[in-house]
Amino acid sequence: MVRLTSSKRRPCTYLCNKHMIETALLRIDALRQQLSNEGCQAALISKLEHVRYLSGFSGSSGALLVFEDGQHLVTDFRYEEQAAGESPHCELVIAKDGMIPRVKELATERASGSRIAFQSAILSYKDFATLTADTNGIEWVPISGLVDPQAAIKDQHEIELIAKAQEITDAVLLEVVDRIRVGMTEREVGAEIDYQARLRGAESTCFGTIVASGKRAALPHGVATEKIVESGEMVTIDFGVFYEGYASDLTRTISMGPPSDKLVEVHDIVGRAQDAALEMAGESVAASDLDECAREVIHDAGYGDAFGHSLGHGVGLNVHEDPRISAKSEQILKNGMVITIEPGIYLPGWGGVRTEDLIVITGKTHRNLTTTPKELMIVDH
Repeated sequence: MVRLTSSKRRPCTYLCNKHMIETALLRIDALRQQLSNEGCQAALISKLEHVRYLSGFSGSSGALLVFEDGQHLVTDFRYEEQAAGESPHCELVIAKDGMIPRVKELATERASGSRIAFQSAILSYKDFATLTADTNGIEWVPISGLVDPQAAIKDQHEIELIAKAQEITDAVLLEVVDRIRVGMTEREVGAEIDYQARLRGAESTCFGTIVASGKRAALPHGVATEKIVESGEMVTIDFGVFYEGYASDLTRTISMGPPSDKLVEVHDIVGRAQDAALEMAGESVAASDLDECAREVIHDAGYGDAFGHSLGHGVGLNVHEDPRISAKSEQILKNGMVITIEPGIYLPGWGGVRTEDLIVITGKTHRNLTTTPKELMIVDH
């Protein structure tokens, strides 16, 4: 028998505490200072991770308008209750005829004749055209790094959430290595990862789980396929999870049965490259120098052309964010940044190896949030 419940409205379950509100307001004040430095009087934040960073709102449709004397969260009817609970420090605006038209209308009401910054790397051309048609005296100013530098430096609470996400990730990998069998498909391995992550409290995985076996391990982003995992192959597994909005990231290459001499050799080189970078990682270190440090080890071992991607990236509300740890990066590591260190060697026709750890910069050194062993794991069951 189906029993009907009362139609009485349930209390809102999306609530934030005093500390969360105070933190969000401090972040908005820092943004206002940046706007003042840029000669702007307001900002449109449209990147969802940054909307959440500044407002606490975790829905999938929203924009934040920050003025000199207040902030407005624009969303739609689906998120009215959620936004009210998560973002009480923002004036809530429900868009009925489209997000950007409502943003434009609000900007005209509140800041006609002002310079309003917007995230030029996020806003689509269509939305930009809508905003800038009949500007009503508003000058829309493109700024690509409106929130990124601030968000790259994590506070203690953010670090704790990322550490918890990484703890889940480490536990999942060890469980999956214990469960993986010859004859499984890569997608079956990936499905096991997703399942184990949810069991341990993750909201979801951060990206398409990478399970690349045999020769496919030469693909740095070899997302799981129907290929069968065979005896004697290497398997590179790369995934991360979201926990309360914050991401993790981890990569290990395992051996299905006794490893070949070449796999042992390549795995050792990648490990030494990572160790060299970890030894250097700390506050005031140039991201490009960190990349060069690991790359030099791989180059000296004769595999320089086989390491084609950057050494790492920042992790936070997004699994790929500032700082960029690459040869072209002009960023300097700062206390509180959370970054990956993930050198790799990829040889078409043979396979590849990548080892990735997640660390937080703590003064002149760092704390490694990853606990999964670095030694080549051998599956013998």
